[in-house]
Amino acid sequence: MIVTQVGDECWPLNEDGVWIELRQLAQTEAGPVLFLDRDGVVNEDTDHVCDPKDIVLMSGAAELIATVNRQDIPVAVITNQSGIDRGIFQWSDFAAVTSRIDALLAVEGAHIDAIAACPFHPDFTPAYSARQDRWRKPQPQMILAIAEYLNADLRASWMVGDRARDIEAARAAGLGGGVRLTGDGDTVASYDGKFRVVPIARIAMCLSLLENMFRDRHEAS
Repeated sequence: MIVTQVGDECWPLNEDGVWIELRQLAQTEAGPVLFLDRDGVVNEDTDHVCDPKDIVLMSGAAELIATVNRQDIPVAVITNQSGIDRGIFQWSDFAAVTSRIDALLAVEGAHIDAIAACPFHPDFTPAYSARQDRWRKPQPQMILAIAEYLNADLRASWMVGDRARDIEAARAAGLGGGVRLTGDGDTVASYDGKFRVVPIARIAMCLSLLENMFRDRHEAS
């Protein structure tokens, strides 16, 4: 990770300009990580979220995260934030929103262990190339970078997202499974038996699924 000076402020941006924030040491042994999209999964999606005053946690999000925290399983947020390169907001706004989310989660006894945020968009990033594209979901590089830092067992890790690109990125990264939240409860097509996508209308309903998956993994180890 490289701390980059942007104007008068320093942000945890890597050499490609992607936000990579690590809040805990890597697991001593490879283990599962729960990867979450941010807007629409952790907090309500108000379209290019950039004002801390607008942050409202999704129903059940804090409970889900706290449950996984208690199992000593890292929780990582993986988010596209093209509003940066669109000129809608700046990294300082992203940092302020992150702080607000952290504060709201802390009230519920929950915390995030790592964050990756991609600012790129093919229509707004100058000289957009494969080097930028690999970071933007549905490409898997954000997941893979955080997984390497946290010593993740990819096949034991899962992704929760609200867009097809979240699940596509998880599958491309080699994760063991994924949950796509759907606001209307419509059926989401499955991939295959090795990588299930479970249609769930409310994030709180992920709890039993993820708890069972992680518990089975620990019992087998």
